[in-house]
Amino acid sequence: MFADRATEAGEILDLSACLAVRSPGHPGRPPDQGHGPGWHLWWAADPDYPVRAGPLPGCSAAELKTRCTAPGSPGYEVRHCPDVLPVLPRWIAALAGPPRRPVAPDGPRQPYTPGGLRPRLRGVLAAVLGATEGERNRVLHWAACRCAEMVADGALDTATAAGVLEQAGLRAGLEYGEVTGTIRSALDGAAR
Repeated sequence: MFADRATEAGEILDLSACLAVRSPGHPGRPPDQGHGPGWHLWWAADPDYPVRAGPLPGCSAAELKTRCTAPGSPGYEVRHCPDVLPVLPRWIAALAGPPRRPVAPDGPRQPYTPGGLRPRLRGVLAAVLGATEGERNRVLHWAACRCAEMVADGALDTATAAGVLEQAGLRAGLEYGEVTGTIRSALDGAAR
């Protein structure tokens, strides 16, 4: 699909420029709870051309993420690492579309309306507590990313977010180190 889209955009799909990492996938998990072996390809974000994070429309195997963690994770093998990470090609950015929310202008952030934070936080924590085995860490990461958004919006402080997420992760049955690592990676990613 990518080669066809590149051609339509008058470009060439050049994977030699990006960071290429071989992924072990999620062996032993049902297909709806992970992916098989594959490739992770990274480019740097283009600050002049913000994009929507998440799966690309029409290509669920391709997903844009705001952070990169896999190269240091167990089982991942870096196959190509350029000296300087090139910027995401515009034709891929165009496939993703613009961000879901407009980029916040410089200046104070607008606070959540009264009563808006608690229901959202309760829903996020309920998702962690209700996650099934094999999905708990992924759901905790998702919840930590949602809390990071609340922190970025000025509706929640980092210490409170980390504390409630840690309690939920431990109550869900995850190990302490796994819980704290997952939470830290999401909250630190938001801080960057």
